[in-house]
Amino acid sequence: MVESLNQIVDVMTNDANPGFDPRTSRRFETTALQGLVITEATPGFVKARLKVTPCITNRLDTLHGGAMATIVDVVTTLALATISPDRLGVSININTTYIRPVPVGDYAIIDASVTRVGKSVANLEACIKIERNNAVACKGTHLKSLDIPKSLWTDPVVGDGPFNSDGRAKL
Repeated sequence: MVESLNQIVDVMTNDANPGFDPRTSRRFETTALQGLVITEATPGFVKARLKVTPCITNRLDTLHGGAMATIVDVVTTLALATISPDRLGVSININTTYIRPVPVGDYAIIDASVTRVGKSVANLEACIKIERNNAVACKGTHLKSLDIPKSLWTDPVVGDGPFNSDGRAKL
């Protein structure tokens, strides 16, 4: 499962075009998630690790809040994929509470879990910690609508990518 999730992250962070350069990619995730590695995955839970590099920091040389929100979005969605690969949905609300900065050069550890999956909505949560001292840097919640049209399942740049033709994540 970890390998399959890392393949999904790889598709998100590597442009399909020759001469890919994350600094000029058309997608925000390409930069914000560069170097993200899934280290553990069980049904309803994903753990990931990310080195904070200068391209994802703010003017204070700490992990940018927008990057943290993106991490909460993507890693919680990967946690959802471990139990509901056919219903990844779209975000309704992402809430991030910033507690302390993660300095450039440090590693962030991300724990994401599914708290509830209903008929049409999933509730997800994440915690971003600083690896060297285990201090909580950010807590996030993510609410997703699971009702999306099939036409949105295919990525226009990479085709089906890490998804089957029916939209299910390839796990």
